[in-house]
Amino acid sequence: MPCSAVRTVEDLFDHPQVAAQNLVVNLEHSRIGRYRGFAGAIGVGDRPAPEAFAAPAPGQDSEDLLVEAGYDAEQIEHLRSLGVLG
Repeated sequence: MPCSAVRTVEDLFDHPQVAAQNLVVNLEHSRIGRYRGFAGAIGVGDRPAPEAFAAPAPGQDSEDLLVEAGYDAEQIEHLRSLGVLG
C-alpha cells in the first residue's frame, strides 16, 4: 500500500525538491504586491515551460480583450459609461 506525508501548500514552498527544481518564483501583483508562486513545471516537446506571471487585477485586461473580440473604441466607451468596465 503506497503512502506519503500529507503536506499543505505552504509546505511545498519550502520542500527541498521544489527548491532544487527552481519551481518557486517571486511575482509582483498590482494590488497585493510581491508574493511567492509556482513556476510552470511542464514544457511541451523541446519547448521550456512557460514563464510564470501574476494574475491580472480584475478588469485590468478588459479593454484589450474587447478589442480582440472586435469591439471598437466607441462601443468600449459605451460599456464604460454603463459601468460595465471599471
